[in-house]
Amino acid sequence: MIPAMAASNRERQQECIGTPSMEAAFGVDFGYLTDTTAALEVINGTYVAPDGMNAYLVELLDRMKMPDSIRAKGPLNCLVDAAENRAAWKKQRENTAGELSSLSFSHYKTASLDPDLNEIDTLLWLLPSLVSFSPAAVWKIITDVEILKKAGDYRVAKMRLIQLMAPDF
Repeated sequence: MIPAMAASNRERQQECIGTPSMEAAFGVDFGYLTDTTAALEVINGTYVAPDGMNAYLVELLDRMKMPDSIRAKGPLNCLVDAAENRAAWKKQRENTAGELSSLSFSHYKTASLDPDLNEIDTLLWLLPSLVSFSPAAVWKIITDVEILKKAGDYRVAKMRLIQLMAPDF
């Protein structure tokens, strides 16, 4: 059953292969992370698509220009303080499943009630944004789990893949 699940998941996760955004003309300008000059040009509405790029992809990119009403609001502040961190953990359900080698949601929820532990958790949450550092030991571990879409239907093609991450991720 495991090989069938792996093949089914691989097939579903590779559905983008052969689509216009996987063609060379797109990849050269945008790369895998879209952290290129071309990506900023799309947002600014100044991107000029190379000859041969799929017409529908060109139309999509043209529509991705940032509206002036959004630009006027300025950059979005994604940094949180300890009070926001505590409030976010308070909203989490304790029985939410997480990656098994990490602490559970209830641990983080409880820790957020202590001022010192909450400050540490807030800092850890901010690290990737502040210094472009992501702790590989915890934040990059994901466990794939197959769940049934319909009770009693155990056909692999009819199952759904969910990915469990560490709660602090």
